[in-house]
Amino acid sequence: MARLASDILISAIIRLAEIKGGSATIERRGSQSSGAIFVTFYDSANKGYDVYEPVSQALAPQELLEHNRRYFALRSKAQDRVELANYFEKEARFDPDFWLVDVENVGVEALSDIIRVV
Repeated sequence: MARLASDILISAIIRLAEIKGGSATIERRGSQSSGAIFVTFYDSANKGYDVYEPVSQALAPQELLEHNRRYFALRSKAQDRVELANYFEKEARFDPDFWLVDVENVGVEALSDIIRVV
């Protein structure tokens, strides 16, 4: 069974964020079919961004791969815009085909149907 294309998963993230009362914007477009997806959530309490990165299929436990889903791990908490820009600038040199979605006014828990955190 083929994995869900990145652009379709991004659309689902945006729609679910809006349904839950938040918003989501694409900050960077990657490869339609297979680009890695990074998701940031603005944390107003800490006045920073929590960054979730994709879990590599090579490192994911076998039971996660059996469900043919994408999983995410918390990369960092409460980063400011400068730290974010630096991080994603480095990521772009490593992998220019990644996606970046910024979610606001809802937490990662609200999107747990799509963003599965391990």
